[in-house]
Amino acid sequence: MTQTRLTDAREVLRQDLQRDPRFRRFWERTVPARAIANSLIAYRIKHNLTQLQLAERLGVKQPRIARLESGEQNPTWDTLWLLANRLEMSVFLGITPHWKAQGWPYLTWFSQHVSELVEDAAVEDVTSPSSGTRAFVAAKVLGEDASR
Repeated sequence: MTQTRLTDAREVLRQDLQRDPRFRRFWERTVPARAIANSLIAYRIKHNLTQLQLAERLGVKQPRIARLESGEQNPTWDTLWLLANRLEMSVFLGITPHWKAQGWPYLTWFSQHVSELVEDAAVEDVTSPSSGTRAFVAAKVLGEDASR
């Protein structure tokens, strides 16, 4: 019997990013979407909520939650504002050109609030192989019971 070799998802992603420039551009562009998606999913799991229940808590329709959790569409400023106000979510976003990317984002951790935010946060970090531009997004729901 032939033994099946499982491939690590990170390795598949690395290969896809190298092989497909269109996918790489999409992946780079949707850094904020994935951080928000992971944070919302973690929030729902922690609070044992369905997408519908979270939608009701936010005052939106369930399909909007599904789109946010897909991680394929960057949230609008209005959506980030809504999440900050209703779920007490904090979002830290940094984008820097290639010539300043060395050692970054660690150079930005001068603020105690920022370092507290990224602890246990949903974090996405990507560096464009074509331009060297680097993007870092951390999203975290800070409130224990954001049921307002």
